[in-house]
Amino acid sequence: MSRLISGQKNDPLGFQNSDFDEIIDIRSIWICLHHAHQKDNCFLEYRTQEHVRRGNFHFDPECYDFSQIYLLYPCIHTDSNIHLEEIMNRPKDIMEFLSLLFLSNREFDEIRLILEKKYDIVVTEELETEVEKMCTFSEGAFLAWQERGLEQGLEKGKVETLVNNISSLLESGLISDVQQAFSILHVKKDLQSKVLQHLQLH
Repeated sequence: MSRLISGQKNDPLGFQNSDFDEIIDIRSIWICLHHAHQKDNCFLEYRTQEHVRRGNFHFDPECYDFSQIYLLYPCIHTDSNIHLEEIMNRPKDIMEFLSLLFLSNREFDEIRLILEKKYDIVVTEELETEVEKMCTFSEGAFLAWQERGLEQGLEKGKVETLVNNISSLLESGLISDVQQAFSILHVKKDLQSKVLQHLQLH
């Protein structure tokens, strides 16, 4: 943000010499699509603040607050089971709009209908191409999240199986310690710490 502000000096689209009164306010909007679920539907804003550490003088925010940063975290696939009529009757919402474009797994025709009837956006031929691209991205994002969930599920199952097998070996007296079990079962390094953690909990 600081570079965007300072970069305006002597730029054809900025201001010349030291005419700082011509600084253009900057708004940086970040649409975050891969995030933890607790960030779903969060809209965060960051601004510059002045803290007077000594003395009685202070500036008006207009003198220094040239930038705002917005972080938007649209919901990840929460609309698939919501009836179309319910979506149409809800108030317009920027987070719903972004989720619809980038993260919804609805059919393109439904997305187009919502854009036109609810958000009053006429989907021209050119815009239709762009929306279709977004829908393709949306499908890719959905599959990526699905794959990530599958990987986490498989890993969890693998760890639980290893914990059960190692526990059985220890109880049988066939091995004397966990490291010996790791060697026998060929447990990879990245799983060893997770197995140890589970064994300690038990």
